[in-house]
Amino acid sequence: MKIFKIVPVSTMLLFLALSFTYAGAETAKKDWKWPKRLIAASGGLTSPGYIVPISWTPIHQKDTGMKWRVLAEPASVTRFRLVKDRKIDFLYSNLQAGGDLLSGGEGLATRQDGPFQLRLALPGFKMFFGLEAFGRSGVKTLDDIRKRPGITYGVPIGIVGIVRVADAYRAFLGMDEKEMVTVPYGSYRGMTSAYLQGKFDLIGEDPTGMTVQRFSGTNKKGGVIFFDLPEDDIEGNKRFRQEVPKMSLGVCDIGVPEARGKRMLLFRWIAYANKELDSEIVYRLLKWHEESYDRFKDKCPLCPFITIKAFRDTLNVTYIPVHEGAIRYMKEKGMWSAADDIRHKYNIKVADIHIKAYQSAIARADAKKVEVVADSEEWQALWENYKKEKGIPVVGIMSDKEIADSFPNLK
Repeated sequence: MKIFKIVPVSTMLLFLALSFTYAGAETAKKDWKWPKRLIAASGGLTSPGYIVPISWTPIHQKDTGMKWRVLAEPASVTRFRLVKDRKIDFLYSNLQAGGDLLSGGEGLATRQDGPFQLRLALPGFKMFFGLEAFGRSGVKTLDDIRKRPGITYGVPIGIVGIVRVADAYRAFLGMDEKEMVTVPYGSYRGMTSAYLQGKFDLIGEDPTGMTVQRFSGTNKKGGVIFFDLPEDDIEGNKRFRQEVPKMSLGVCDIGVPEARGKRMLLFRWIAYANKELDSEIVYRLLKWHEESYDRFKDKCPLCPFITIKAFRDTLNVTYIPVHEGAIRYMKEKGMWSAADDIRHKYNIKVADIHIKAYQSAIARADAKKVEVVADSEEWQALWENYKKEKGIPVVGIMSDKEIADSFPNLK
């Protein structure tokens, strides 16, 4: 005798509904197709962020049959605007630049622009930037620099990020603007030319750059000296973090021998996307990057660093939320933790706070008849003072513990 178990109609309907929903989702993923075209962008034609996508996209294009377009856009504010308006799909830039956007930093705080919900989407690469001098300068240690009041440091005034590097080094050394004097130049090329002529003492330099490679291992100009910013200098590191909370330090493992093993500025590059970009695109591209690594790693000097591990390292310090498609893939790989969930939610909340505060600050500026343009010192001062007045959280690198402790008090 067969015994039949009676199942309530509501339960059976729910089961059938869930079954069809699941099957529909699976079919949608199976039938998913790459779009006809995707667009990536970065800085000028010589920018590392431009060289990287033009190196790997032809391979992906051949694999999928879709088309890639890679744009070179020198203006940072324009690049982020293209992401915000969804005119491009991916933007290669460094983590600090995204933080500057979120906090309405210099050059990015216009009425049309300002903070929005940006997302980390794809792995990029790492670049180091070290405090460097020629041996002829007579300085070989950090103490030598400190003992020479009025020592000079060259900066290209049109590149805000590099100007901030000078502030970072000065803070670490505990020197003021009279003790380490910045010498402004109208262009990076002009600054480099003056440095070679001995017109100033110190410079921030890429250890893989042509200038240091030219003099590395030689006695020309006294040889190349990169300075180490030690991790055990507690006060120096504290001053550094207070001055440039979005920047980080790391031990250099690329470039000329004089730089390797020295602790210096570490810039983490990634590909950003608008949070509204199809998560399936991000998921599949991240998966493709890992599976196709051996095919593109030799296509450019920076390509070997475009790894899932490098992306994972960036997630440990990010103050920008992560795209849902990337989260899905990292979870599948077992490379996403409960701490990542907390950091992600914290970063979304901080972004929301900045977005709302920015609009309120614009309203205050309008009431005071202050022009909301990037080069207005009055507007910049109003925005910075508004953040302090309202207790808007600082955008910067935080540990998992600092985030867990701060999140409950975030308003």
